Amino acid sequence: MRLTAFFGGLAFPGLGHLLMGRCLRGILWTAVIVAIPTALVAAVVKRAPVLALVVLCVASVLLPIIALVDAVRCGREPRWQWGRWWSRGLVVVAAFFTVGWGYNELLSRALPRFVRPFFGSTNAMLPAIAGRTVPSRCTKCGLPVRLAPRDAGMQSRQVATQPTDWAVGVCPHCGTLLDDTAYPNQIVPYGAPDRFLVTTLVAPRRWDIVAFYYPDDPTEQYVKRLVGLPGETVEIVDGAVMIDGQLLEKPAHLQYLHYLNLDFPRWPGWGQEGKPVTLGADEFFVLGDFSARSRDSRGWERGAPRHTPYAVPREYLVGVATHIYWPPSRWRVFEQANDGQ
Repeated sequence: MRLTAFFGGLAFPGLGHLLMGRCLRGILWTAVIVAIPTALVAAVVKRAPVLALVVLCVASVLLPIIALVDAVRCGREPRWQWGRWWSRGLVVVAAFFTVGWGYNELLSRALPRFVRPFFGSTNAMLPAIAGRTVPSRCTKCGLPVRLAPRDAGMQSRQVATQPTDWAVGVCPHCGTLLDDTAYPNQIVPYGAPDRFLVTTLVAPRRWDIVAFYYPDDPTEQYVKRLVGLPGETVEIVDGAVMIDGQLLEKPAHLQYLHYLNLDFPRWPGWGQEGKPVTLGADEFFVLGDFSARSRDSRGWERGAPRHTPYAVPREYLVGVATHIYWPPSRWRVFEQANDGQ
């Protein structure tokens, strides 16, 4: 009977208890195991602390093991005896394919529809999301910063004509645009890129970090900050965003943002000063936080079919970024602006 309890619990937590006649105990274990994914999704949507997400993930691994051990213990003194070993085996196998496999298949398909993991493949969203970066300190305020690697084609600040020629980072504390003089004296290995969560259950709002399909190539997924909403006219003036001719107030936690008006060959400059753009009824305008090194709505040459080049169509939006979960030193919950939009 202990083998029946073991393989029953292995097929699905709580099944081993049911086969031993511990019905209430089995139902409780099943309810707990099924509730964990739901709690995890809710914690992401509610932007719970990263530690809470870690606890739920650990619980999703440990609790089925504890349930299995408990099922074997119940198998020592079953409340009923039924069938022979082979008939019990058939029941367990049938339960595995109908209940256990079905639940795992549903979970593997349903969970990614609500919460997806992403990683920082570039540094266009520094300092909010980092790709492979060098840890250092701001040359102005002295606080910790993350710096992008210096491109081979970058020039020194003395001979550069564009911030893209020398900028390597943005200080999240004072907003200073940093050049390569901010690199540490000693060579430091590049840190691992941030890994973060994106949920499809949160409606995107202005200032959210959103994941979306690149309009010119939907096989690629980008991550930027949403600044322009459907129907609005967007223009970048003196580092700030103007919406319908009115200065857009940045949230307190994003005061470091300073959007640049760039000018170099084949750069359309959509939404830059003197070239405002108007969004359609289902279009959004997005910008990278590291404005000097971000190819965003300002610079796209082609858009999605039947849409303007600078716009992200609503159907191309994937979801809203909520948490950085790796590396632990970068744990963070992305705040949602409380501007009612």
